[in-house]
Amino acid sequence: MNLRGEGFLNPAISDWIKDNKEKNRALFDHAARLRDLALELARETSGAATSGQDLTLTALLLRAISSFEGVILLSERGMFVEARTIARNVFETAFYMGALAEDPGFVERMVADNAKHRKALATELINDKAHADVIGTNVLGMLQRFLNDLDASGQELDKIVSEQAARQSGMASLYSFFRDLSGDAHPTVQSLGRYTVGTPDVIGFRLEPDDECAHQALAHSIPALYACIMLLQPVFKAETTYSKVTDHFRWFASYGREGEQDDGRVNDFQVS
Repeated sequence: MNLRGEGFLNPAISDWIKDNKEKNRALFDHAARLRDLALELARETSGAATSGQDLTLTALLLRAISSFEGVILLSERGMFVEARTIARNVFETAFYMGALAEDPGFVERMVADNAKHRKALATELINDKAHADVIGTNVLGMLQRFLNDLDASGQELDKIVSEQAARQSGMASLYSFFRDLSGDAHPTVQSLGRYTVGTPDVIGFRLEPDDECAHQALAHSIPALYACIMLLQPVFKAETTYSKVTDHFRWFASYGREGEQDDGRVNDFQVS
């Protein structure tokens, strides 16, 4: 079977990127403006953050913005699987932000989750007899001291489940998007299908840009970043940014609806 495409790093892809951004100009422009509004809010919240809740919410917003920028960059190149994988991160961050905005005590759950993760990793490395020589006695000693100190501290250990965070934050309706994106975030039958030609019988393989990437990754991640911004308004009283975001959302609300808004491939929408 033949392999179609030359991947995403070959010089010829620059022409494809140019055409892709022009065909989806409205969507990319909208995403860029949304990113600017999110960053504007981050500057506002970073100056007002004082409590543990405020600081963590601001850090989470920056993570959401960073992931969203990754979706934009990957969508420009038509990297379907990778863009949807990072889009999943935006949703997960939104769930955490929502849970934390609802309950300041969620910070402690995040600390407990981190402690549980680090304990599990340290324990696994200590018990890894096959690679003890590679890990080294010094590192093993440090890991054992870490476990001893952690046990002595009485630190609570817990695990955060994304679905629970989504429900706690009132965003259970968005969890279905997260689950759909998970099909590409892992080596599933769904994700492997992105690299084959022919269904159900495979007649070849491909490693090339996907024309639907912007609509199946970038467009899907936009609601998650909107949610992140909206969640912070009641916490930081960011009325100015909130108003701008509300106005900006009107275009996206009709995105793809027949008779109201074209699909974004050719559009007169301009960022103001």
